[in-house]
Amino acid sequence: MKDSLMDENLHNLLHYYFNQTNEAIVITELTSLVPLAAHFYDFNDKSCSLLGYTREEMKQLDPITLFFGHIDSEIFRSLQKRFAIEREITLEMELLTKLQTKIPVEANCFLIEMDSKTFIYSSIKKNARRKKEFDQLLSEKEFSHSILDTIQAFVVLLEPDGRIADWNRHCTFHTGYAFEEAAGKYIWDVMLEEEEGRNVKEFFSRSVSPSLPITKIIGLQKLVKKW
Repeated sequence: MKDSLMDENLHNLLHYYFNQTNEAIVITELTSLVPLAAHFYDFNDKSCSLLGYTREEMKQLDPITLFFGHIDSEIFRSLQKRFAIEREITLEMELLTKLQTKIPVEANCFLIEMDSKTFIYSSIKKNARRKKEFDQLLSEKEFSHSILDTIQAFVVLLEPDGRIADWNRHCTFHTGYAFEEAAGKYIWDVMLEEEEGRNVKEFFSRSVSPSLPITKIIGLQKLVKKW
């Protein structure tokens, strides 16, 4: 009788924590390993609030797609292998909400086997550090952009294939194009004389790998078309 009472008290205590904690808690049951399949076993109201779904909507969702649908397949397979071996994992990731906005989170996941069933217990919280870093990066980007707009030189940010990703006001003033008109166009079609355009196009076709980050080109005055 005493043990039964303790079990009930412990159950009530855990249930209280499950519903009152500030972290989103999600429990999924794995129904298949190959192919990987799962369904929601239980979740608290904080998880619904975090993702913007009602409880009924959450029940209809596929947890694998919800949490990992936008992750590269190779990375996902690597995470699976690591999780299967270590049985617990901490992930810094982005979750897609009902409104299709991404929120940075930290998820602590534990693999649990009970009564011949396999569960994943996950506690999820917003990653305040990553949000702070993102806000700082955005602030620095805006500051840098405001400085670039005061430079009396052509400053162009190019995608690895030579398309225009961004430029400063000096480019707008001297080319006659609003940035929105030039965005996504190849630089040799917008800013360069025909001969120089051929040279630059050849350079990008042979020297710039698609895996490289955006390339910055500064000081194009001698190459820019005469307007």
